[in-house]
Amino acid sequence: MGSATGNQDEGHPTSELEEKAVEELQEDDEPNGKGEEEEQCSCYRLERLVNQLDNAVRLWPHSVFIKSVDAQVPTINREEFQYLFEDFLRELAPRIPAPAPKILDGLFQQAIRAKQEAAAWERTVDAIKSEEFSRSLDYLLLEVKRFATMRKLLIERKRRKTPQWMHSWEQTWIDAFEELEEEIAAQLRDAKKYLEALSGLAKLGRTDIQSHVLLSSKDSIQEVIAKTPLSKIRSVTLAALAYAAQLVSSDDDDNDAKGKYLDAIKARLTRAKRSKTRLQILATLLMTNCVPRPPVLKAKLFPPHSR
Repeated sequence: MGSATGNQDEGHPTSELEEKAVEELQEDDEPNGKGEEEEQCSCYRLERLVNQLDNAVRLWPHSVFIKSVDAQVPTINREEFQYLFEDFLRELAPRIPAPAPKILDGLFQQAIRAKQEAAAWERTVDAIKSEEFSRSLDYLLLEVKRFATMRKLLIERKRRKTPQWMHSWEQTWIDAFEELEEEIAAQLRDAKKYLEALSGLAKLGRTDIQSHVLLSSKDSIQEVIAKTPLSKIRSVTLAALAYAAQLVSSDDDDNDAKGKYLDAIKARLTRAKRSKTRLQILATLLMTNCVPRPPVLKAKLFPPHSR
């Protein structure tokens, strides 16, 4: 019994020494493990960016300041629209029969769309006049200048001769940084150019918007009334739609109010066709419908040896 106890007491120090030795070996291994972990962490953002370039966040402000047409909910009563439309025709085109229900439905849908477009443009102009828009444009102007300065520094660096032992490191990391800087600067320039184009629309008034919407709706309305008696009085039909949808306000107290309304609509369409504002609106629409260009970043953004 005593002998056995003595053997256990003698073996205990040996066990502790073995455990300490194992711990020391583990501690010796830890710096390498931590170094690898730190290296992986430092490259995580680069790796994620390269692997997700197709879905990378883009600096594209159109969804912030251009309001969606489909999101607008105009209020037009179908029965009231029909009554006002037919009343307008009876006074200015009494020989033209009332349109068939199917044609009226088509015109009613065009009226809804026109009201949606007018509402979207009014909200867009309000957004462009907002403090958020001004602050965003000021920020972009400063950032574009800042990255232009950064580009000059990078170009200046290339004039200096790099030590031979740093070439490989420079080609991996500095070149990748230049590509990233180039992409960020390009996105900033694109966003700045876009907001500068939008800023001109802040001058649009309600009359400009209504005239643009009428002119842009003209072709689709003509498609609805094609091969019907209304196709013979296209200007009257367009004015009747604007009147019935209350797209353009009218003064029914005037003598020959509807005749004056028709003349006003014709004058608006003529001015809109010649207006530089219309060209600006069309250019903005084209820019809005453009898909942001793909990133220019190359695969070497993420250093191969660090994967």
